Amino acid sequence: MSNENWHCKKCNILIDGHNQYCHDGMCDDCFNQEYFPEDQTAYEQRIIKIGDKVIDPVGLTEEELEAELNFKEYIETKEGKENKLYIDAFFSFLEKTGFPRLTTYRLYDSEITETFRQPFDEVKKNLYLLCQGQGDFCDDDIYIAYAFTDEKSFFVIPLTGIIFFSGTSEASKIMQDVLNELGINFFFEELPMENLGRKLFK
Repeated sequence: MSNENWHCKKCNILIDGHNQYCHDGMCDDCFNQEYFPEDQTAYEQRIIKIGDKVIDPVGLTEEELEAELNFKEYIETKEGKENKLYIDAFFSFLEKTGFPRLTTYRLYDSEITETFRQPFDEVKKNLYLLCQGQGDFCDDDIYIAYAFTDEKSFFVIPLTGIIFFSGTSEASKIMQDVLNELGINFFFEELPMENLGRKLFK
């Protein structure tokens, strides 16, 4: 391809020869909006925008997302309490953070495969059902888990008998306070770290 400059015929941003000849003279976003509007809408609903930075969580591992969101602290609870208490801890944390808007991530072997939003009541109902081996978050495949995030200060995977948490220092402090109040022991690390317990599925 030549070094000629081309511009998207819809939004006028600079494009390369591939887009000029293979994407009908449009940038990727305009091409997708024109020819694949359903895919583009799904993409736009799941991306995280931080200033000029755009993060597509699908395909990222939990560690990669933590790095993208600049989360610096990691907490993993120690087992040994009633399963329901770990879910209580998660909802106590949400209460203390003002019940932020949640995005639900479906993970397979620590990789984000799907994102969706659910009403808070549905999340709560199904997490408590998980303690009984029931509900939308219960799966026979041990590699499947569900995570919850406000996309700016925390990423939490509440499972039966354990919580994996990463977040900002402020969010981490709130979670530590909640766990201490409930008498749940935990490990704490600053990220990044080389910790065998760091990966959800070993």
